[in-house]
Amino acid sequence: MIVTKQISMLILSVNFLFFTVRVLGEEIPLSKIPMKTNASPVKMPVLPKIDIEKEIAQLDGFEKRYATLLKNFRTKQADDDLNKLISLLEDQWETLYPLSCSLLRIREKKIQENVRQSIMSNWLIFYKSMDDIVDKESDFSEKPFINLSPIPDDWPEEKIRAIDEPLMSGMAPEYIKNPEIRKNYEERLAKNAAYAKEYRLQQFLKKQISLTINECTTFASQAYSITPKADDELIALLKKYDYPEAEQHKIFKAHNIPIDGFRVWQSADGLLKVTAKIVAINADAVKLESEKGDTLNVELHKLRKEDQEHVKLQNEMEAAKTQSP
Repeated sequence: MIVTKQISMLILSVNFLFFTVRVLGEEIPLSKIPMKTNASPVKMPVLPKIDIEKEIAQLDGFEKRYATLLKNFRTKQADDDLNKLISLLEDQWETLYPLSCSLLRIREKKIQENVRQSIMSNWLIFYKSMDDIVDKESDFSEKPFINLSPIPDDWPEEKIRAIDEPLMSGMAPEYIKNPEIRKNYEERLAKNAAYAKEYRLQQFLKKQISLTINECTTFASQAYSITPKADDELIALLKKYDYPEAEQHKIFKAHNIPIDGFRVWQSADGLLKVTAKIVAINADAVKLESEKGDTLNVELHKLRKEDQEHVKLQNEMEAAKTQSP
């Protein structure tokens, strides 16, 4: 009975709602129904302005500071030196990343052109400094021990049964009476402590290098699209710092820079597109070879302007080589 009454009330409420939005058979748009609201307009956050020249100045001296801290850590294996080394790398990242984003927001082409080489160089220096010391042969998947047992794992059962004192994992070595066990335990503790520090550094490097490569490739692909382009500058920087070949190819593809001579060619009307390299250049045509080995002759005027300029540049470079003694 109660349920039936509740259902009846619900039906009446729904009917009343339809009645209120329809008057004399005419639908009233909901936008016409007055609604009260106390909500204030949303204010978009204002991005802080960054002094690019000042920020770039902060990047100066990174290599020298990095070399000093790395040498100190390798020599003394001190926790403090490791903390300073990681802190320096984190600070470099925290300066470079917003700086890169700021450059891409700037509309003045001259400023972009002047500072992009500096930022690109610093990204690559940052990458190379970490890549040089990361251990590529070991994945450091085995975590260091938290507590070591004073008894070595390779001791035979007879020798372990002969121990006449209580020994617990993680105990201080000075409480061990047996000199052989104490010495062996101290050596393994020192080795584990050194491994723990190297493990921490290597894990940090592997993670940071991955992030750095991603941002460096993104920055190179975007910043070097700004005119005037500087493909030669970009290629030289990537080669100088031994940037990963696969990442170089991503950047080259974004800028249509030839990879092993191959580039994307396109007709003036945009209907035809092929990846090929130059085989020969004639007065009014160019001979191309596709990735599959097929050759084709294309009249220069049928190519887009960018491709025509590329052929002209290649022709001039070949002429310069011929004329040089």
